[in-house]
Amino acid sequence: MRGDIPFSFSNNGGPELFYFRYGKSGGMPIILLHGLSQQADFWNPTIHELALIDNDKFDVIVVDQRGHGLSQGFTEHHDLSINALAKDVEALLNHLSIKRVFAVGHSMGAMVATQFAANFPDRVSGILLIDGGIRTPRDGLHSGKSTREEILSYLAPP
Repeated sequence: MRGDIPFSFSNNGGPELFYFRYGKSGGMPIILLHGLSQQADFWNPTIHELALIDNDKFDVIVVDQRGHGLSQGFTEHHDLSINALAKDVEALLNHLSIKRVFAVGHSMGAMVATQFAANFPDRVSGILLIDGGIRTPRDGLHSGKSTREEILSYLAPP
């Protein structure tokens, strides 16, 4: 497996982002997108199970999204929107010369996978969403002066 070594790239001069690859180049491309406050190693059990199926069948890409794990970008100077994270996925696929990918996202990663599929439908062979939604706390903060109770009520599951 190739996953012991992190690789890096930058999306058009944005923060340096790190990713790992497992399986075989030329296998079915799968990208695993972690949730908020997680990092690439969240997916280690999944990577292990995919390797048990057939390590040569899949080309698994796992990215530390902006501001997570080894990746840079968790400052007020960086765009941390779901749309920016989806564009990072596209930039990573371009960097790796991958045309289409099966996107798997957990929590915030599910939102990123959904946004990626909406922005770049020709780049997606399928998506799997785990424990994710399609709203963000920012969606509910209209004036920027929301109370704690308003934020908590907005974050409640639908």
